[in-house]
Amino acid sequence: MIAFASKSNITETLRPVDVRRDLAGIARLVELCFGDKLDESGRAAIHEMRTLSRAGPLLWLLPIFAGGGLSWQHGFVCTYSGNIIGNVGAQPADGRKDVWLLANVAVHPHWRRKGIARQMV
Repeated sequence: MIAFASKSNITETLRPVDVRRDLAGIARLVELCFGDKLDESGRAAIHEMRTLSRAGPLLWLLPIFAGGGLSWQHGFVCTYSGNIIGNVGAQPADGRKDVWLLANVAVHPHWRRKGIARQMV
């Protein structure tokens, strides 16, 4: 069964992740949503995203060399007034192209219960 979401102001801001401009915003959102529950590897991932977000134009190389192994490299973001208010990360499962794993479905607390996570997934 295939369902198409109705268009609203929120879905108009839904787009694929662009690592060149989204990493810092994704890091802020994930830390806001999961900060008190992050383990050492989660905190390291946030630190890595922030560090890479400062790489500027060199970030266009990331998708080439990362080989799809970075969960925050794929997925979708939802933005409002230029700010990331939602993110879902995705990565191929075991290198397969037909099975994906979802990670960190995050929506800013002020924007929850509006269908944003459903639209991203």
